[in-house]
Amino acid sequence: MGNCGSSGGSSGAAARDKYEAGQKQTAAKLANLGCTRGTVSAVLRLYRQADTNKDGHVDLGEFARQFEIERRNPFLPRLVQLFDLSGDGQMSIFEYVVCLSQFGARRGRGDHIYFAWRLFDVDDDGALTKDEFVRVLKSTYMRGGEQRRGGEKFNTDDRVGRGFSNFGGVGGFAKGIDSIIRDMDTDGDGTIGLAEFTGV
Repeated sequence: MGNCGSSGGSSGAAARDKYEAGQKQTAAKLANLGCTRGTVSAVLRLYRQADTNKDGHVDLGEFARQFEIERRNPFLPRLVQLFDLSGDGQMSIFEYVVCLSQFGARRGRGDHIYFAWRLFDVDDDGALTKDEFVRVLKSTYMRGGEQRRGGEKFNTDDRVGRGFSNFGGVGGFAKGIDSIIRDMDTDGDGTIGLAEFTGV
């Protein structure tokens, strides 16, 4: 009995040591990149808050909870994917740091536009298609569901109807999308390139 308990404690201590070692390595990398001690401490604190199960990674659910992103948001998986450089479906501590840096105050307008472009171009083909553009608009204007305002719940399902009516109904929506794409598509290839998207 005592040996079993001792083994479990040893295993837990080893896991904690590995977890702390990973954070120290990341802190050293960030310091070498010129980050201040305060920035490093703040980033590591956010990471520890996000990694609720302390497995050394931030998965999609943990990321959504920390930044209060709805799990059904269609861009949530894509957001995690953009920073998941290893392709394992979650963020290591360094990938998480890279993600946070994207939203830093020092980032310029061009950086934010490029990030939005990558987020919307879900198939990474370098062009925003009509289907991808429709997905953006529906995610922004037409998602219903239960929300909270002042501590009280209210339903937003009627936003779907209002969203379509803003484009003149279902038929009007399609025409409105076609019109927007024609205005943005300056080279007439039927898709929106990065330069065209930047000019919006």
